[in-house]
Amino acid sequence: MKRLEQAPKMSYLRKKDLEYIRTAITLDQLVEKAVEVLDRMPKPVRWIAGPLTSGSRSPAENRERLHCAILRYKVRGVPTFNYLPFERRAKDILEWEAGRGANLSDGQSLKVQERLRDEFYAPIFASGLIGELRIMPGSYASLNVQWMRGYAKAKGMHIRMIPAESVPFAPKK
Repeated sequence: MKRLEQAPKMSYLRKKDLEYIRTAITLDQLVEKAVEVLDRMPKPVRWIAGPLTSGSRSPAENRERLHCAILRYKVRGVPTFNYLPFERRAKDILEWEAGRGANLSDGQSLKVQERLRDEFYAPIFASGLIGELRIMPGSYASLNVQWMRGYAKAKGMHIRMIPAESVPFAPKK
């Protein structure tokens, strides 16, 4: 009798992790949970970087394309960290702190992006648990993606550009 190969694990996020993310009130809590999830993943872990709020597409389209790209690697069995649930909550926390629920000015939005980089992305990357950075096309305008690229280069991490023809396009809803 042939032994069936086990399908690759798609997610290392547990149900209780998702609930924790939804209820987190500080970036430190989110970073701690992200590092915990990364630590349970097989190494090397891949991080897919792409624009979220910059570029020619809307933030919703950017997020969907990035999510599709992350899933594409995960389905292939490559340990790829889906940081989007963490990032969404981190951004919500920062936007609330910056504007208390009001629409943010351009200056406030820039400050949110800087804090996202310094207080969320930087400690996750500093954990040493990210082994490879893949960058989506059209990321040149993203300050945070450029920061990730610089950090990865300085630390000697593998960096690869994702070819435009292999970027999944999110289905229209």
